[in-house]
Amino acid sequence: MVNGLDTVRMNVLRLTISGFDIAKRKKNERGTMKEKVLRKLFLGFVQIHILHHAKTKGVSGTWLMEELQEHGYKISPGTLYPLLHRMADQGLLKREDVLVKGKVSKLYAISGFGEEILDEAVAKAGELLHEVVH
Repeated sequence: MVNGLDTVRMNVLRLTISGFDIAKRKKNERGTMKEKVLRKLFLGFVQIHILHHAKTKGVSGTWLMEELQEHGYKISPGTLYPLLHRMADQGLLKREDVLVKGKVSKLYAISGFGEEILDEAVAKAGELLHEVVH
């Protein structure tokens, strides 16, 4: 049989555990929110990066994934390829099918509209960087 003091101790323990669970959940929610916000920001950077490289030469998804990884962007094929398709559908990139070693590979090059967008994005990014750094 549990006496009154044991009941109080058990209730305090339940509250402590419950409070810990709530604090842990809030921390996880903040971490998740941080990841979502950063992901959204970085996706814009990734698009600028893609346009930049597509301006200098035709690029493949595989090459872009490796290039982005060198700059610290961890992007999966399940994110990159739909992004490339969207950018092509939006008229930012031109897509060309090329036969490489018996396999069809898609190469992406910047379009005229993509160049306009890149130029404006670079100008805005430069302006922001100047303001943030100084």
